[in-house]
Amino acid sequence: MPDDPRVTRLTHFYETLTPGSLERIGTVYADDAWFKDPFNEVRGRPAIERIFRHMFEQVADPRFEVTRAVASGEDAFLTWDFRFRLTSGRRGTQVIRGASHI
Repeated sequence: MPDDPRVTRLTHFYETLTPGSLERIGTVYADDAWFKDPFNEVRGRPAIERIFRHMFEQVADPRFEVTRAVASGEDAFLTWDFRFRLTSGRRGTQVIRGASHI
């Protein structure tokens, strides 16, 4: 991981994310942060928090594992594995591999 306290803080936030830890979202997202993924595009911390709360309602045992982080100037790139179990019929842990530009 890069020796950048902002990236370290963000990585820790994602890897320890729980419904209770969402109250710390202000430590990693600005009030007017922009968040986009394949299903959402929102601005503002409350809207981002709603996306994560919805995630906890839709899947079981969600967790992120940051596999790589690269920081340069004001930019950071994280690659991660998102592991979860579906609450409906399908068994076993599912994995989505992704990346984020921060």
